[in-house]
Amino acid sequence: MDFNKKAPVLITCGRGLVPFLKAEVEAAGFSVDSEHDTGLTLTGTLTDTMRLNLKLRTAFNVLYQLDHFDCTDTEHLYRLIGRFPWENVVPPDGYLSVVSQASTQAIDNTMFLNQKVKDAIVDRLRKVNGKRPDAGPDRDRTVINVYWNRDKVWVYANTSGEKLSDRSYRKLPYKAPLQESLAAAILLAAGYSGEQPLVNPMCGSGTLAIEAALIATGRAPGLLRSNFGIKHLVGFDSDMWDELRKQIRKEGGKDLKFPIIATDIDKQAIAAARKNAQTAGVD
Repeated sequence: MDFNKKAPVLITCGRGLVPFLKAEVEAAGFSVDSEHDTGLTLTGTLTDTMRLNLKLRTAFNVLYQLDHFDCTDTEHLYRLIGRFPWENVVPPDGYLSVVSQASTQAIDNTMFLNQKVKDAIVDRLRKVNGKRPDAGPDRDRTVINVYWNRDKVWVYANTSGEKLSDRSYRKLPYKAPLQESLAAAILLAAGYSGEQPLVNPMCGSGTLAIEAALIATGRAPGLLRSNFGIKHLVGFDSDMWDELRKQIRKEGGKDLKFPIIATDIDKQAIAAARKNAQTAGVD
């Protein structure tokens, strides 16, 4: 793939979090083209999505648009998906996962839609490469997202893979854990910047306090993860990725100026919070 080709980039988030996501995106140096209830769109390259994946706190997924076309039925979809040069996207020895959403009279079962898209992709790859990649539900390698609304279809490479809200530090989630991206948005909505003390009563497994520590010290949440969907696209440059991670790590790493206090009546919750903070590197 051409990692320097500009295309629409769709960034998804939880409902109600778009204002905070927009502020983050603009702070990272990007201009927002449009917004909707659960995300926004900008114009960027696959290289740009690397930075977005590492830095965004309130996002779910960063999706790079591969194709967009009119479509009337599933056989039409199969043909149009199959015309795309998937050999430039999916490694021949890779693993493919398809995620779809549909709001069209042409189909009422997204599992069938996933299967149809997957068949079109692997049939194309078998024809071109002489073999097909493995495919299944796991989103830890190449992930393709498809949105079908009425007679319009959008096809994306999911450069995040699994949701960015999964920071990988919550080894002990305990009871009713707060989603990491929502915790970050709550803090941003409260105006928290690390320039004041923070007390988090009823902290549970510590998500709010840990996200506060990441904000206060300027640490990019994506640095806590080792795996992203973009690493499983043809043309991925691991040296560029490593250099970007080093650069972003240098941008953060500030000292904590004011205390963050997490409390809970439940000793097991405190133990979970302490363990998770250790995993996140903010204990």
